[in-house]
Amino acid sequence: MMKINYVVLTLVLIGPFILQAQKDETRFIKDSKESFYSFENIHYFSGPKLPFKKIIVLDKRFDTTKIGYTHDDIGNKYSKIILQKNWSDILNEYFRYNLDTNSNQTLFIVIQTFWMQNGTLAEVQRAKKINEVYKQAKDRGGSCTAELDVFVQSDSSFQALFKIDTTFLSLSGYNKGKLDNFFFLPFDSIAIKITSLSIPQYILNKRKIKLDEINNVYNNRFQMPVLKQITPEKGVFLGFQDFKENRPSFTQFGLKKGDLSDEVYTVNNGKEEIIEKYWGFFDGSGLYIRLGANAFKAVRQQNTFELVGFQHINLYRNYQTGTIVTSKSRKIFQVNMRSGRLH
Repeated sequence: MMKINYVVLTLVLIGPFILQAQKDETRFIKDSKESFYSFENIHYFSGPKLPFKKIIVLDKRFDTTKIGYTHDDIGNKYSKIILQKNWSDILNEYFRYNLDTNSNQTLFIVIQTFWMQNGTLAEVQRAKKINEVYKQAKDRGGSCTAELDVFVQSDSSFQALFKIDTTFLSLSGYNKGKLDNFFFLPFDSIAIKITSLSIPQYILNKRKIKLDEINNVYNNRFQMPVLKQITPEKGVFLGFQDFKENRPSFTQFGLKKGDLSDEVYTVNNGKEEIIEKYWGFFDGSGLYIRLGANAFKAVRQQNTFELVGFQHINLYRNYQTGTIVTSKSRKIFQVNMRSGRLH
């Protein structure tokens, strides 16, 4: 089965509309169902051979339980996207006709980040550095954000080949029946990159390392202070690095939920001072992470955090009354614990 993928460019509009204060909607995460996928009978197009006998994947994500969510608009329910087979089995089947059984080398992939999300406007917004997006068109397609480190394994030694660290966009429908159009995008990119290289020449002077060293490097990512406690310290974290180090800048603070935005403030000499830029805060009972102009409650998922929030306002015209109707595009976002981004 040949897969054709598309990169999308989307127009966004800026407008003077109002963001409402947010409620705790983490119940959508807690009540989400499980949907299992094995992506069988799907193969990479028959082209150049990859100079590897097999593929081995090492999963070092901060949350290894899922790769994203799908949403049922009718029932307003979310479902976790869970792999029914392991990564290695899926990729060896996908590249079955491209692997070289006569090779003595293995393609070794370490997954640091892998997250699939519906819609493309969030990534367009990020690329264009737009803070608030109001849209009049449906947020089509979806994305797959991946950070993959690629190695060549020869016997018990490993040599670094290259890194994939990007977000792939596709106009394909993001639904339960078409998730392969997003899942395989990063691995297609790996195959394309490999076919452009002379592997023996490329790794000729690369240092040889052992599996124990690789495991130690990636396991050290989980040793950040904020993950060693059940809850973060109470206070406001101005930046993501402060959050990782569990080092709030303000421990006395307040929150005002308004029509335009949620405002976090501290008191200095008896006067309230708005904290203009902050990453998130822990109020003693819950962690809240800033997304756009609002703060949304987050829940821990293994070694990362997820929240239900929105970045965009949908605009619809009521042709009977002539008025503009607004609604919010809520999604489940996961924190990238390396960069602090929500994807």
